[in-house]
Amino acid sequence: MALLIQYEGHTTLADILADGLAVLFVGYNPSLLAVERAHYYPRTGNRFWEDLHEAGLVPRVLRQAGDDLLLPEYGLGVTDVIKRPSPTSDGLTASEYDAGFARLETLVARHRPRIVCFNGLGLWQRFRKRGTALPGVEVVAVPSTSPRNNGLRAERLEAFRRLKALVDALPPRGM
Repeated sequence: MALLIQYEGHTTLADILADGLAVLFVGYNPSLLAVERAHYYPRTGNRFWEDLHEAGLVPRVLRQAGDDLLLPEYGLGVTDVIKRPSPTSDGLTASEYDAGFARLETLVARHRPRIVCFNGLGLWQRFRKRGTALPGVEVVAVPSTSPRNNGLRAERLEAFRRLKALVDALPPRGM
């Protein structure tokens, strides 16, 4: 199970990170259910784990409790821009996004993933409007895996497959 931490007065999911990951996935914020189950993307209607598997980024669907901790073994990690859990991302504030993007920049500078992938085009657009670059990191986005977007399944899976192609094309570190 993902570790639970206290962050700014909230019990939330710890980031799952390691240095030099191929991809760091970035979501909006943890759902209440994610914190309750101590597992990223726990809803069966959220296709994150299935999409990772179908695109070939992981060898199996990592839906069971504790499976998310295996991500670094596959060169992947996961975090949220905002660590405050909520039922949906609708109530997140501009100041929370600002603080969260600053935290993300620090995480990226410290852990140096090769690719940062926003799980949600709206989240990626918010980041781009901020005007901040992540030097030496490719920044991409996939349509959100939220059940709200299940009508975009084909487009989302294609985006995950393009991400897999980017990962496969990465030169070895140091080149």
